[in-house]
Amino acid sequence: MNVLFKVDENYIKSKIKQPFTIVKSNPINNGFQILVHKNKEICGYIRIYSKKDNTSNIDFSQIKNNRLEIESNFKENNIKIEKGTRMISISVSFNSKLDNLILKKIEDFLKVKEFKEQLFNGQKNYKFLTTTITIYNNGTINIQGKESKDLKDVMDFIINKRTEKNYNTLKLIFEENHNEIDINYDEFKEKMFKYHERLVEKYKLRALIEFLYSNDTVELLDMLSIYQIVSDKKDSILNYAQIVRPLGIVYEGFLLKLLYNVGELSEDFYLSSESIKNNKIGAYLKDNNNIERLRNIFPTINRTNSTLFSLLWPTWQKSRNELFHSDPIKPPIIDFKDAEKIIYNILEIMRDLLSVYIIQFDENKKLNQADTFSAIGIDESGKGDIFGPLVTVAAYVPGDKDFITFLINSGIKDSKKINDKKILELFDLIKTKKEIYWVNVTVKPKKYNELYSKIRNLNKLLAWEHARSLENLLTELSKQNINCETVIADQFEDNGLVEKSLMNLGKRIHLIKIPKAESNISVAVASVIARAQFLYEIKALGENIDCVLPKGAGQNVIEFIKQLKQESKLSDHDLDNYIKMNFKNVKEIIDK
Repeated sequence: MNVLFKVDENYIKSKIKQPFTIVKSNPINNGFQILVHKNKEICGYIRIYSKKDNTSNIDFSQIKNNRLEIESNFKENNIKIEKGTRMISISVSFNSKLDNLILKKIEDFLKVKEFKEQLFNGQKNYKFLTTTITIYNNGTINIQGKESKDLKDVMDFIINKRTEKNYNTLKLIFEENHNEIDINYDEFKEKMFKYHERLVEKYKLRALIEFLYSNDTVELLDMLSIYQIVSDKKDSILNYAQIVRPLGIVYEGFLLKLLYNVGELSEDFYLSSESIKNNKIGAYLKDNNNIERLRNIFPTINRTNSTLFSLLWPTWQKSRNELFHSDPIKPPIIDFKDAEKIIYNILEIMRDLLSVYIIQFDENKKLNQADTFSAIGIDESGKGDIFGPLVTVAAYVPGDKDFITFLINSGIKDSKKINDKKILELFDLIKTKKEIYWVNVTVKPKKYNELYSKIRNLNKLLAWEHARSLENLLTELSKQNINCETVIADQFEDNGLVEKSLMNLGKRIHLIKIPKAESNISVAVASVIARAQFLYEIKALGENIDCVLPKGAGQNVIEFIKQLKQESKLSDHDLDNYIKMNFKNVKEIIDK
């Protein structure tokens, strides 16, 4: 069962006046937030928090533009969240078609209410008062609207039905292993609710659950929760097939959707139930030619995890094929070690493929789609410059399609493709956008030389800067109640130096290292900021000795250093404060 808070957009839209518009809403911890525009310009987020006493409060602190006008607009139009009332969005999914008992309960509820039945693409919509109930053909019920006592009875009934199903699964696991279940229904129900959010953080699932269909999302969280409960008893549980089998279905659903999105599956194949019944997805994965095409579609994975493609077929075979087509008299046994490996592989495959898909396809080729995502980008400047510091920046960019489009249209891209004047202009623009959070770690030449003399490896030094800037930014984001688990950085090494350097908060995120990472907007923003910071620093250094210091590491820079020494503007001792001494051609000058 998946429970999210969601604003009743129709209610607010009916109240708020032009030129303000509500663009979108999404859940946050303990509530939800809505993005406000004025004449297509972003104003910021209004956040609505639900408190423990069931009251709510509206927070305007994230509104950066037109705040007073927006607050006044809310007051004039009497827009408020009533005390004791929470806005809800609940999606509950069942493996099979909805059973008659559930349908009867909903129909009994609808009979006593004024509602309008609508059919849309074969699904039934029941709209009444401030609530909509949608019943999908695949066995999913979606309820949105304002919480009420009558509606709560229906929701509790539906949620209990799913919890009963999961509890029966747990009992079956114990029975198959000749054990008595040692947790009662109420304890189980309470644990399931607690585990869901905890597991999203533990396994870094936030982007994944947004990509999966709602029924797969619920199944994923439910089965991982049950796995968490029984894993404490791994010595007494011999067979984990009841948990792995549903996760295999989630894995298959993920692959079907992803392969369709990248053009590997036709629409007829994707929509046909025969694709599952006849194991066509297994046949696809078993074909080496198909796997080779996937390697070309996701080339960045080859550098970071070349074994991933070889795991696609055996993971599907173990989690889906063998469990569904085994001998019923002698079903396969999946022990704890096997289950742990299969679950790990399923999650790793889905996360890695999705991460690269989002970057390569949604961000660059399909920006008009709504699948943009929030991310932290990391980039550096000054690595190839003899003069000046090494600057590393971590920048958070929210996953708002309009905002990302605005940044791209403004000219933000890889800083190496932008002249210095434009870099500073773009940096001034970025500073006005309060939606972007960023920090920089600047290592000036003297400190750089000290660190390099100890480490003797530029990549290790750079990895430390990446990790430090990320940790500082994650600390700031946590103060702002902003959760972001996707971090993208350029792949400047293949030995896991950045991963080894990650600090406390950094170890909890999903780090994606890819070549030419600046194609992602969050890395491009970090790239522009880092270069701007470098330009300010090298300008200040030059002013100390009344010079304009050259950038880069070419022969012109070497000649400039020789001239400075001849004019006695810099002694060998002073060079340490201005120059990165590890460059080979610099050493040749000093050794003379």
